[in-house]
Order: sequence, then structure tokens, then C-alpha cells
Amino acid sequence: MPELPEVETLCRQLEKVIPGSRVRSVTIQDAKLGEQRGMERKKVVRVRRLGKKIAVEFADRTRLLIHLRMTGRLFWTVKEEKIPHTRMTVSLDKGNLYLVDPRRFATVSADSCGGTAEGAGGTKIVGLSAEDLMTKARGKRRSVKTFLMDQRLVEGIGNIYACEILHHSRINPSKKAGDLTPGEWTKIVRSMNVILKKAIDCRGTTISDWRDLYGLPGAFQHNLRVYGREGLPCFRCGSTVVRTVLSGRGTFYCPSCQGGEGLSRDSSDA
Repeated sequence: MPELPEVETLCRQLEKVIPGSRVRSVTIQDAKLGEQRGMERKKVVRVRRLGKKIAVEFADRTRLLIHLRMTGRLFWTVKEEKIPHTRMTVSLDKGNLYLVDPRRFATVSADSCGGTAEGAGGTKIVGLSAEDLMTKARGKRRSVKTFLMDQRLVEGIGNIYACEILHHSRINPSKKAGDLTPGEWTKIVRSMNVILKKAIDCRGTTISDWRDLYGLPGAFQHNLRVYGREGLPCFRCGSTVVRTVLSGRGTFYCPSCQGGEGLSRDSSDA
């Protein structure tokens, strides 16, 4: 599933190739996406990320929003190609953008530009401070890992990066979000920026089918410290990495580095 670093990677790559280009045609190959009319001849002015969404903004202050969800990918080619599982093709005067999605969960919509978007750079990748997170977490009895993965609260962080961020900050994933101290939230914010920036620099994490705009795999999988490493030694302390389940998601952590208190089931609605 594309998470923040993968979506940011696509936005940065698109920002280098399509601004200044005009849309020649939009072809919908999957009726599930709905009709996307009125984009012909529109001029692209920029591409930026909105949480996990890709916003292609036009000169008339409208935009196309693409949410890749589970298995969606974007590919860019200069020449027209036939790519399996293509659901939408946007032809521009500089080339062709394909939305490829085997499981058909990706969504596309159009609206007017507005609101606040995450920037394509800087050190605050998520844009939330420790105080912001602590305020959002006040009274929450769910685990901090589940809290970080709630897209209504913290946009863009999925399972892989939640595990890595909490390991980097030395915080047990099962600890209740509402119980974290200001110092612990500060550690999490610092770890978010370190982990997500590194993942963006690596063009994301390819464990199964993630590919960037040009069909190339990411490289952050070579930097994973706990995710997918059940039974292997922790790179930091040598203790065995453990896998458990929190809110139905596989959770990897080091009991030694991150505290050995028991993992409890958390409520996803608290």
C-alpha cells in the first residue's frame, strides 16, 4: 500500500515533468472511477501531496485528486503503451500518465483548489508538532501505533512506517496514546521526520509491488529495522524482534529497546 513516502515520491517526480504541459485527453478504462470530464486543454501548474492524495493542479484553479489506496500506481511514459490493469490514461502534450490498479480500489475526483497541502520538501514532512499530536491523543485509550495510523488524525502513515517510527523513538507500540508524555511525543515527531525523509530519499519501500513513476522499485526496504524482521536480532541492541497484532495489523517491535510491557488489545474507536 503506498504510504506517505511513496506518494511524496510520485508527486516530486511528477512535479519535474508535467507542469507547463496541457491535457490532450482523459480516457477512463474503468467505469468504477466515474466520468472525468472537462480537463482537456487545461494547463498543469504544479503537483503536490495532500496526505495520501496526489493533487494535479491546473491554471484555472481546479485540480485532479488521485488516491492510490491499496494497489494503485502511476506510470509516466513519453510514448503510448498498453499496460495491464490500466484504469485511467491522462495524455498530455509531454507524455502519458497511467493509473494502474489491479484491485481497483484507487479513486479519482476533481474539485477546486483550496485548503492546506503538505509541502514537497522541508524537514517537517507530516507538518504536525508534538503539541498537535498530544492534543489529538488526549484521552485516547487506543495504542500509539493505531493512533499514528488513523488517517483522520495523522495523514499518510501506514503500518510499515508506524513500526519503524516507534522503534526509532524507542516507544512501545502498545502504549496508550493518551498516556504518552510531551517528551515522548517530541521523540515521535523527530523520528517521523527522520524515517519519512529517509524513505522519500529512497523513493519508498518495495516489499511487494510498489514502483515509482518510471517503474523502478524503492530502496527503503534495505533500511528497515523491525518491520518484517520477526525472530531476527535488533540492529540496535541485539535482542530478538517480536511480531504481534494490534487492531488487526502485524506489529513488529523490539521488547528491549521499546519496553517490555505487555501488549494489550486496543479499542479502535477510543
